Amino acid sequence: MAIDAALDLYATTFNDLIVSVPLSPVLTSAQNVGSASSIGAEFSVSAVVNDVLDLAWSYTLQDVRDRTGRPELDGTKIAYTPSELIGVAATLHTSIVRSRIEWNYTSYRYAQPGAEYSSMLPSYNTFNIQVGAHAPGKFIDADIVLRCDNIFDSHYMIIRGYPMPGRTVRITVAVRS
Repeated sequence: MAIDAALDLYATTFNDLIVSVPLSPVLTSAQNVGSASSIGAEFSVSAVVNDVLDLAWSYTLQDVRDRTGRPELDGTKIAYTPSELIGVAATLHTSIVRSRIEWNYTSYRYAQPGAEYSSMLPSYNTFNIQVGAHAPGKFIDADIVLRCDNIFDSHYMIIRGYPMPGRTVRITVAVRS
């Protein structure tokens, strides 16, 4: 078994940061924040087990804030930036079969600048799964994949007023000569 772990720390200053803020279901306002800062850390671990199972986990903690000096907004969280992100995935792959299951978590965030409680959007989780097969042939190769995103049909919005799709099932077939 091979295990890799990493801790990344970052601090960034942005100039002319554009944030899109919905005004209505059909109208969005692009606003220039001017200056913003982001500090954060991401810890990730991945492991390969017997060359057929890949495991991955990551945790991100971030703080993105307005730094333009505008009264009542300077130092507040930038709209739609979550404080925490978590991702967990397991991938099984052989010469014929490939399957993957993943869980993603996004923490609360605010729909408006200023981090007012009334504009807080709740955290959400999504689970995705895919199963596929590879069929090598003499003249052509084929792959077929069944994928289900948001398998538990979580109801969530990344942007207030715009619900994300519920459970989505896709079948893809690829043939190569």
